[in-house]
Amino acid sequence: MSAAQTDTTTIESRLARLREQFMVRVITHLATLDDLADRLDAAGTAADREESRWIAHSLAGAGGTFGFPVVSRHAGDLEDYLATGPGNAALAARLRTTVAAIRQDMAANMTSLGDQAEGSLP
Repeated sequence: MSAAQTDTTTIESRLARLREQFMVRVITHLATLDDLADRLDAAGTAADREESRWIAHSLAGAGGTFGFPVVSRHAGDLEDYLATGPGNAALAARLRTTVAAIRQDMAANMTSLGDQAEGSLP
């Protein structure tokens, strides 16, 4: 194996590891958004709304970087929606819709990655 191939393999390995870490972070953020939706339904606070905004902003920014542009789009749409100042019930419903859409996209990406890995096996 040449030095260039080794460097490429090392970079690809690091990128794959970063992508995996991002997927774990998304799963954690989605669980938090689920909890926030429940709290907002039960009389959420300004802190709950701010945490929702921060998570949406974080996912919107990082999604495209790690190869999940649909995650980025959904999270960006949620962040924009939060800026309109919706009531707690409306925000809770939107959180749940966004979480479901992101989970669906992540599952499709995981299936696609699995198909690609299978196709590369000897």
